Amino acid sequence: MIFTPCKGGLVRKATPLALSLCLHSTDVKMVDNDEVLRHIGGFGTYQRRLCLLLSLTAIPYAGHMLAMAFLGAKPPHHCTVEGLENITVRFGEDDGLRLVFPGTTENGVWTMSSCKRYDLSSVPVEDVEPWNTTGLPEVPCDDGWWYDTSRFKTSVTMEHDLVCGRKWMGSLAQSIFMVGVLLGAVIFGDLSDRFGRKKIYFLSLFIMLVFGVSTAFAHNYWLFVFLRMIIGATNSGVFLTAFVLASELVSPDHRTLISMFLVIFFGVGGMILSLVAYLIRYWEWLQLAISLPNVLFIMVYWWVINESPRWLLANNQKDKAVEIFRKVAGANKKAIPEGLFEEEGKTDGGKTDGEPKSRHNLIDLVRTPNVRRKSLIMFYAWFVAGFVFYGLALNATNLAGNPYLNFFVSCAVEIPAYILAKICMDRIGRRWSLLAFLLVAGLSTFCIMFIPVAYSKAITVLAVIGKFGAAGCFGTIYVFATEIFPTVVRNVGVGASSMCARIGAIVAPFVFLLHDVWSPLPYITSGTLALVAAGLVLLLPETLGTKLPQSLQESENFTRKTAQASNSEAPKDDEAADLTAETKV
Repeated sequence: MIFTPCKGGLVRKATPLALSLCLHSTDVKMVDNDEVLRHIGGFGTYQRRLCLLLSLTAIPYAGHMLAMAFLGAKPPHHCTVEGLENITVRFGEDDGLRLVFPGTTENGVWTMSSCKRYDLSSVPVEDVEPWNTTGLPEVPCDDGWWYDTSRFKTSVTMEHDLVCGRKWMGSLAQSIFMVGVLLGAVIFGDLSDRFGRKKIYFLSLFIMLVFGVSTAFAHNYWLFVFLRMIIGATNSGVFLTAFVLASELVSPDHRTLISMFLVIFFGVGGMILSLVAYLIRYWEWLQLAISLPNVLFIMVYWWVINESPRWLLANNQKDKAVEIFRKVAGANKKAIPEGLFEEEGKTDGGKTDGEPKSRHNLIDLVRTPNVRRKSLIMFYAWFVAGFVFYGLALNATNLAGNPYLNFFVSCAVEIPAYILAKICMDRIGRRWSLLAFLLVAGLSTFCIMFIPVAYSKAITVLAVIGKFGAAGCFGTIYVFATEIFPTVVRNVGVGASSMCARIGAIVAPFVFLLHDVWSPLPYITSGTLALVAAGLVLLLPETLGTKLPQSLQESENFTRKTAQASNSEAPKDDEAADLTAETKV
C-alpha cells in the first residue's frame, strides 16, 4: 500500500479522495488550488450549480441501492390448491382457509401458513370440520404459490418463487449487490485517480445505464443477480466521483455542505423511488424507470461538467486547469488578480529531500492497546450503522400498512436526521451525538419485542423511528471517525470503517429472515447491536474542540482523560468532509 505525504499527514494514493486532500507532489512547484479558489470564489454561482447537478445523480443512486424493496417485494401468498375457491364458497372464506391451510394463533390473531397446506387427498372434505383439523397431514407447497397482486403486480420474488425454502435467494440478491458496491469503491476509486474524475464519472453512469436496462430483461435469477452486482459497483463510481468532483472545486469550509447535499438527495431519491414504484407496479418497468434517467445525465452533463482542476494540476495539466479556473471566475463574477496562476515554491508535504517517508497500514490501528480499542469500537459502530440502516430500509415494505407509504416515510425521516446530526455535533459534541442516535435506533427497535402482533401500526412507527436513529448515526459517525484516527492512518481507518458498514449491509438481509422464526427477532438483534454500540461509544474520547492526534503515539495517548480543548488546533471540517462519500456508499 502506497502513501503520499500531504499537509497534515499521509494520504493513500489508491483512494479516490487522495488528490482532493492534497496535490501529490513533494518537491515540484505547483499552483495553490485553495489560494486560487480564495480569489475566484470558493462557493459561488459556479460551485452551487455544480453541487446541485451532481447531487441530482444521488437520486438514481438511491433508487438502485434501495430498489430491491420493490423489485423483490414479497406480497401475501399461500400454496396453490386446486378447488380452493369451491371450498371457500362452501364453508365461507375464513373457515375454508382454516380447512385447507395450517396456521398459528398469537394474541388472538390467526395467521395462515404461507408454505404448507393440509393433504386432503385421502380425506373427504365433507368429513372434516374447519375448526378441528387435528391429525390432518401437512405437506409443503408442491404445485406452486398463489400471490396477492393487489399491490404488486409482478416482482422478482413472484417470478422466481423466492419464498419459503427459497426465501434466502432474495436476501442473497441484495447482499451480492452490496458486495458490488464494496468492490466498486475500490475499483472506480483507483480509476478516478488514474484517469480523471470526469471520465470515470461518465463511464460509471454509462455502465450503470447499460446494465440497469439489461436487468429489466433478465428473467434468469442468476443473471439478474450478476447484473445487479455490476450496478452496485458502478453506483460507487458515480457517487464517489460526484462527491470528489464537487469537493475539489469548493473552499475547505464548504466541503461539509457538499456532503450534506448528497446525503439529503439520497433521502429524496428514496422518497421518489416509493412514488415511482406506486405508479409502476411491474418490476421490469420500475427497473427501467430508475435506470433511464442516466441518459439525460450523460447527454446534458458532459457539456456542463468539467474535469477537476485539482486533479489536472496534480497530473501536470496546468493549462487545462487554468482554463477551468477562468470559467469559474467568470461565472462567479470575480476578477482574477495578476500572477494568480504563477507556480509557487512551496511543497505540500513539507518534507525535505532525503527525509524518509513513513509508511503505515491497517495493522497500525491494532498494534497498541488504546489505538486498538478505539479502532475496534469505531469499526463495530460503523458495522451497526450499516446493518440497522439498510436492514430497516429494505424491510420497510414488509411492515403493516401501505408499503409505499411506509417506505416513503422511512426515507423522509433521513432528511431531518442528517440536519439534526449536524446541529448536535456542533452543540453537544461528536460522542454524545452518536450515542444519542444509537440509543434512538436501539431502543426503538428493541422495544418492538414488547408490542403484540395485533398492534402492527405501533411496530411500524417504532421501525421508522429506528431508521431515523440509524440515519443520524451515519450523519455523525463519519466526522467522529475522521477525528478519532490519527492523521498518518486517517484514510486507512475511515476506509476500513466504511468497509465494516458495507459488511453490515451485506449481512442485514439474511438476519431479517429470522422474522420467520419469531417476528420480533430481527428487531431485537438490531436493537441489541445498537445498544451495545452506544455503550462502547462512551469509552471513546470527545473530539469536538480538541487537538487531533497526528502520529500513532499521540493517538495512543489520546484518551477521555487526556483530551483537552484547543480551539487553535480544532478539527477542520474539510478533513471530515473529504471522506463523507465513502460513508453513504
